[in-house]
Amino acid sequence: MNKYSHIYTVSAADMDNRYRITPHAILLYFQDSFARYMGCLHLAAFDLVKVQKMWIITEFSAQMSEIETFWTEDIEVTMWISEISALRVYSDYIIKKADTEVVIAKGTSCWCLMNTETRRLETTDSVAAKITILPDIVLSHKKIRFPKPEKSLKNIEHKVNLLDLDFNRHVNNRSYLSIAMMTADDKFLSDNYLHYMVIHWLHETYLDETLKSELAVVDKNIFLNSIVKEDGTTAAEIYSEWRKIENPVDISEVLLRK
Repeated sequence: MNKYSHIYTVSAADMDNRYRITPHAILLYFQDSFARYMGCLHLAAFDLVKVQKMWIITEFSAQMSEIETFWTEDIEVTMWISEISALRVYSDYIIKKADTEVVIAKGTSCWCLMNTETRRLETTDSVAAKITILPDIVLSHKKIRFPKPEKSLKNIEHKVNLLDLDFNRHVNNRSYLSIAMMTADDKFLSDNYLHYMVIHWLHETYLDETLKSELAVVDKNIFLNSIVKEDGTTAAEIYSEWRKIENPVDISEVLLRK
């Protein structure tokens, strides 16, 4: 299999207050497609757990279009494996509107294999033979170094609850994005769209831990969110660039669309 594609319909749970698809949903559809893709290759979580292995995602990037995507629209997620190193698997992707093929988002991601007993990374030898690599469509996989702002703009605390957890019983990768977005101003979110983001997942966190989300300004409409554990360890960092919505779609058009 060279590429994998799946079509989703934007649901009510994927919308913001203007019926637009949220960045959280973009990450959700990407991760679900990756799981389905690996399932086709017999490398899904339920396959790997039999041999004491699991996938962990360490980095994700998304460049998002100013074209708004709304409730009930169909989108198509297409992904492929573009590079495999000794310890990392890189999956690139593109998300389009299914009817017009207008690009909604595109980017790359980095995955590793962890031994569930030792909690150490394993080489990719065991999966590489089953995966077709498409190096002709490679995006940059060079690790992005985030700036270090000197002052936080806003801090909030969040106690991890059951809704934050995934099937591995640690905080879901998407939950970190949700926690970070809690520091954003409602008016800012209504007037701007997320143009580009990069997420680094660094350490696992668990039920009842308290996380502090720190929002810092890097430059105009460029921010860095750090999710920090009680012991000072950074669990995740999210770099984001935002742009103003110049010609917002009238909500009545969205609600009347068949």
